[in-house]
Amino acid sequence: MFLGTLKTLILAGRATLKEVLDVAVTGAAVSQVHNGRLSFPSLGEIHVRSGTLQTVHLGCDQALTDILAATDAGGKPRPGVEALTKVFLDNLLKEMDGRNPRGKVARVRGGNSSLTARGVRSYGIRLASRSGQLFMLAEIPSRVELEQAKGSEFLAGMIGTYLPRDWMQRDTMENPGIVKNMRTLLEKMEADYHVEVPLKSGEAAVHSGIVLEERVLDGRPVIKLAIGVSDKDADLGPGASVKASVGLEDRSLECELEYLGPATHPLVGGVSLDCSLFAAPERFDLVQRRKAFRIPVGMGVRVEMLVLDEATPAYAAFQEAAPEQVETFSLTDLSFSGARLVRASEDAPAILAEGCRVVCRMIFPDEFEPLDLLAMVRRCTKSLANRNEWQLELGLEFLVSPDLDRGALDFVRQYVLAEQRSKLAQRVGVAAPR
Repeated sequence: MFLGTLKTLILAGRATLKEVLDVAVTGAAVSQVHNGRLSFPSLGEIHVRSGTLQTVHLGCDQALTDILAATDAGGKPRPGVEALTKVFLDNLLKEMDGRNPRGKVARVRGGNSSLTARGVRSYGIRLASRSGQLFMLAEIPSRVELEQAKGSEFLAGMIGTYLPRDWMQRDTMENPGIVKNMRTLLEKMEADYHVEVPLKSGEAAVHSGIVLEERVLDGRPVIKLAIGVSDKDADLGPGASVKASVGLEDRSLECELEYLGPATHPLVGGVSLDCSLFAAPERFDLVQRRKAFRIPVGMGVRVEMLVLDEATPAYAAFQEAAPEQVETFSLTDLSFSGARLVRASEDAPAILAEGCRVVCRMIFPDEFEPLDLLAMVRRCTKSLANRNEWQLELGLEFLVSPDLDRGALDFVRQYVLAEQRSKLAQRVGVAAPR
C-alpha cells in the first residue's frame, strides 16, 4: 500500500505536466521529510476521501508559476494554477486504489506556506521538466493505520495468525520461527522501525521507516528499510550496530540491527527511493511502551491550553492571556503522569513545539471547577482521526508546580484508579465498587 501510494503520486504528477503544459518529466526525486515545520511553495491543497491518503500539498518553483500565469505564443492565457490543481486531482483519483475514491481541491493559493510534517512516512516528491518543477508533499498512512482508522479487525486477525497467544506475556522472542513470523507480521502491517542513527556530532537521530522487503543476501536474511541515511551527518558504516524499536499494540519490540549499507528501491518510470539494508533481527525484547497505565476517556473532556513564557507564572497564565492565545483540544486518554490530546486541525501553531511548557485547563463535565495542570509537550505529531482526515496529536507529561493546586494531580490519579477498577470489574464479571 505504501509503495503503491508513492507510485500513484508520481504517475499523477507526470500525467498532469503532460496534459496541462505538454512537457515530459526530465528528472524526479523522492525524499523523506523529517518531523517539524517547513516552508512549502504551495499551489493548492488536495483532500481525498475513501482513498489511500488524505491530503496532498501541491507546489511548484517560480519558473513553473510564471508559465502558469503567462500567455502562449498566440496570446491566449495558459492554464492557470486552478486548472493545474484540478487536473492533478483527476489524475490522482484515476491512479489511486480504494473503493470509489473521491476528492476536492480544498485550497488554491500561491506563495510559501508553513506546513507541519510528522516525520513518519512524510514524503516530498519533485518532478522536473523544461518548464519548471512540480512538488508534492504528503503524509502516507501505513496499511495498519488505515485499517485501524476504519475500525477493522485487521491487526487482531494478523496477530492471531502469526504470533502465539501468550506473546504479550513474554519478555523476549528468540525462537527462530517466532522471530521470523514477527518480522513477517511487521512487514505485512507496514509497521515503522524507529532506528537510532548515530551522528558525527556524537548525538543520535531517530529515523523511521517500514520494511520494503526481506530477502537472503550472502546466506543471511536482510531487511530493506525505507530509511535514507545521509553520509554528511551520520556516523554509520557497514557492520555498525544500531538500536531499533517497533510499536505493536501496547508493547515496544526492541532489537539490535546491523547496518549493511545504503540501497535503493525502484518505484515507477526510473524513479527510486533511498533505503538502507540491515541484517534481519534475530531477537526481540518486549517492554511496555508507556511509563504508566493509560485509560481512554470516553466522555467529552475539553482541554484549554496556554504556552508558558518565562515571565508568566503558571497560576496567572489564564488570567493574563488574550482569548486568541488559548488553544483548544479534546482529551483522549489519561494516566498518572500524562495525557494525550487531539484536535481536528492537523497543523500545529508555530508556538507549540516539543519541549515547551504549557498550562492545561481540563474541563470535566461532572466537576464544578476546571482543573489546571502544568505539563511539558513530549510529542507533537499527526494521527488519523478516521479514514479520511488527519488530526493534530499532543503527548503531555505532567509536571509538579508550586504555583498550581496539587489537588488537580490528585484528582487525575483518583480518576485513573477509579476507571481501572471499573474496567477490571467488568473484565472479571463482578460489580464495580461504589
